[in-house]
Amino acid sequence: MRRQNAVPGGFTLLEVLVSMAILAVVIAAVYEAFISNVSSVKAARQGELVNQTARIILERVSEDLVCAVVEAAGKPDTVKLGLLCEDSEEDGHPADRINFTSFSHLNRPGSGPVTDLCEIGYSLEKNPDGKGFILYRRDSAPPDGDFLNGGRKLQLARNIGSLNFRFEDSEGEGVGAWDTLTGENRGALPSLVTVEITVLDDEEKEHFFVTSIHPALSSRGEGE
Repeated sequence: MRRQNAVPGGFTLLEVLVSMAILAVVIAAVYEAFISNVSSVKAARQGELVNQTARIILERVSEDLVCAVVEAAGKPDTVKLGLLCEDSEEDGHPADRINFTSFSHLNRPGSGPVTDLCEIGYSLEKNPDGKGFILYRRDSAPPDGDFLNGGRKLQLARNIGSLNFRFEDSEGEGVGAWDTLTGENRGALPSLVTVEITVLDDEEKEHFFVTSIHPALSSRGEGE
């Protein structure tokens, strides 16, 4: 009986190398697509967090400044009202400090008699982690003889790159600082306040945001 020759099986070395090369190309393409998708998701989340931080800050500052007050009928002589903003820098970044009196007190339950009139301050302090600044909001009620100090200072946001205030008087002239206690702005609110901030993402890239506020009791606000 004739024995039938067996058909050779398996792959040649060339076939194995070609298959491995094709597999490597496919895996590299899938990996690149995966990394790109992960990066896109991460960037979107960072952008959402940065936008949310800026929105919270600008809404809070706007609500406080629109209710700013520097004069009040029947005010005791021991109570001082006003608005003072210092045009300053820190580490080459705008880091303005602003203090003013306003009808926008954030009252805590059990913190005593409720009053809307208060002292408010915004300031930046260097982040101990080394990434930008921390933005603090100071709230003190009722006002006393020094509206620049006192009250509770609470952290409003971290990873702030800069904070800048700009002002316009009743004639529309722009200035970088404001003082209702002395000088030509004595006893007068600005007609427009522009607030500019930058917020840092995880890669320390700055994102710029701006808003403008008309204080309700300014000369322009009263005439509108």
